[in-house]
Amino acid sequence: MFKKFFSNNIFEIYCLEKYFGVIPEPVPSSKMIPKWFKNVKPFVDTPGTGRFGENAMTIKKCMPVLDAMSEGFIIPLQGDVTVRSSKNKKYVEVSNAPDPEFKLIEFHSLDQVGGSTWPGGETWPLKFINYWIIKTKPGWSTLFIAPLNHFDSRFTCLSGIVDTDRYRRQVNFPAIWNVPDFNGLLKSGTPLVQCIPIKRGMGDKFKIRKATNKEFEEWSNTKDIQNTRLQYYSKELRDGNR
Repeated sequence: MFKKFFSNNIFEIYCLEKYFGVIPEPVPSSKMIPKWFKNVKPFVDTPGTGRFGENAMTIKKCMPVLDAMSEGFIIPLQGDVTVRSSKNKKYVEVSNAPDPEFKLIEFHSLDQVGGSTWPGGETWPLKFINYWIIKTKPGWSTLFIAPLNHFDSRFTCLSGIVDTDRYRRQVNFPAIWNVPDFNGLLKSGTPLVQCIPIKRGMGDKFKIRKATNKEFEEWSNTKDIQNTRLQYYSKELRDGNR
């Protein structure tokens, strides 16, 4: 069964029948904005610190930050798992679910990441097991990255791109374990990766040059408007149909 998230149907996400309704579903990223960001006030408490005499805006009003965190969807950890690490992080153990066919975390060998010179040092890379299969429109791939601005200090999933219009199995997520002397629970539903659709063949097509006279005028006009109108980008330039 397909789980559709977007009306344009760039993505379809599905799992095997035995897991459907059992494991946590992928969630639109806009529904999993990190708690630290939600807790920030929209304006600082000190009057007169903004450009037009009002209270200065905080990061809560920064649309580029919000839009980055809202793009695509999040695949969460699909069950509770206990992790224990040694004081030097050399040894990491996990307690998977009782069902041997339902693993939540496995490991890559240290040799697979070039030995102890990789950023994780002597810690073997984790591999978060994912039971969701992603299907994209022809010509579209999926970028998998650590959820933007979530800053989970315990682990960091590595980034990758998969041609999900062709690949018909689930994608698992290698990760670095960050915390020494840890003994605790990773809860089901913990955000693992943010999945963002990308059109193949576009990322390396660019040209570097100096600005034209017209582009200089556009830059200058934009600067002048920003100096006279509050939230010019957020209210007048940003596409609000995301």
